[in-house]
Parts: sequence; C-alpha cells; structure tokens
Amino acid sequence: MKKVKLFTLSLTSSICLLCINAQAQITNYTNQDSFFGNGGFIHSVTPNSKTIKGSPFIFDFWYDATIISTNNQEFENIKVKYNIHLNEVLALRPTGDSVALNNNFIKEFVITDLKMNKIRFKRLPNINTNNASLRNAFVNIIYEGKILFIAEVKSKILKAEKVQGGYGTYRETDEFTKETTYYYIDKDKSPIEVKLNKKSLLTVLSNKQDAIKAFISNEKIDANTEQGWVKALAYYETL
Repeated sequence: MKKVKLFTLSLTSSICLLCINAQAQITNYTNQDSFFGNGGFIHSVTPNSKTIKGSPFIFDFWYDATIISTNNQEFENIKVKYNIHLNEVLALRPTGDSVALNNNFIKEFVITDLKMNKIRFKRLPNINTNNASLRNAFVNIIYEGKILFIAEVKSKILKAEKVQGGYGTYRETDEFTKETTYYYIDKDKSPIEVKLNKKSLLTVLSNKQDAIKAFISNEKIDANTEQGWVKALAYYETL
C-alpha cells in the first residue's frame, strides 16, 4: 500500500495527492552548518545585469525547504528559491547572502509555503525523452504511484517592442513570462503532454475509460483541475 500525502501547487491553488515510495535510506541533517559547509556543491549566484520586468522565480519568497541530495542526505529548514529561467536553486545562508546549488547534488526538494502546503520538486534525468529541458529541470511532482503526473513550469523573456492593438501599446522593457506544461508518464514510457480537461484524462486512461467516466460522474470529479486528475489517477491505479 502506498503512503499518500497532500501537496499543493500554489501556482494553481489546487490540492493534490502525492504517493511517495521511500525505499532509499535517508541520512537526516538539521544543522545548516552541515549543509553550507560543503563547498563541493555550492557556486556563486549567476548575476543579472539587465533589468527585466517580472520574476524568473517560480515563487518570489524564500521558503523553507527540505533538500534530499543524490547520495540520500536530507537537509532540513533550508530557505530556497527556484529560478526556473536559469534552472538554478538558490539557498539563503544564515549570513544573509545567497548561493546557487549544484543541480547534480540535488535529487529533490520539498518547499513549505506560507500556508504550510508542501510542494515537491524533483529532477528526472533518466526519463524516457529527448526533451533535455524536461530531463534537467526540477519538475513539480503532483502525483506519483506506478504512474507520474508532473508539471514543468518554464520561463521565457518577451522582448521589449510595440504590441499591436487598437491604439498601439508598447512593452517598454523585456518581461519574464511563465507557462506550465503537464505530463502523464506511465512507468518507463515516454511522457505524454496533457491538458487539464476531461478529454485528455480519458485519452491517457483509455484502457479503463468506462470505469473512469463512471468515477468522474459519480464522484463529481473536476477534470479541469490538478486535484481532479489526482483523484482520478489514484482511483485508476486501484482498478
């Protein structure tokens, strides 16, 4: 039986279930000196010399996080930000300055936001895809069981330019924008890009489509939300 925890992706303000299979032995560290004292996985923050409107971070606050390293060491109460534009995880040191962490050191991290929601991010370097961005980024793990349901949040820069409109409007400076792409992954198969809607859900679960249709109807599942997908996926795995 899988252990189920509640997670929320604050970008969409929805509640989702996450099944965590903790097979590896984790060594726990609560002392921040143990974390920041390891210079082998810390490098200086990439400077931003250009003013760009908006933010490259998935969240703009420093949130407490638990970081699990690739050698299964667990570090608690580390304040972090995730720069999705540069794919950098920043950590705030007790001295007040910040450092960027080596992505190859981090297996995953779990943020606790201001509402005490847990949000899990993980790299999937061995995922069956030629999409290098998806393999290298820390994706949000929305549901994990025999199948995975994940969200990749990416950032791009809109260049300053005149935007055509009724009266002619301008984008005076470059601007960060964010977009979220959802993927369904069945075991070792390639990720399938999906939309948050009933049609997409029934397509990826087509081998049990009638049962899923009945479940959605009987339980009044909203397939246009992450929460609805999580409930449907959890039910699917019981069939």
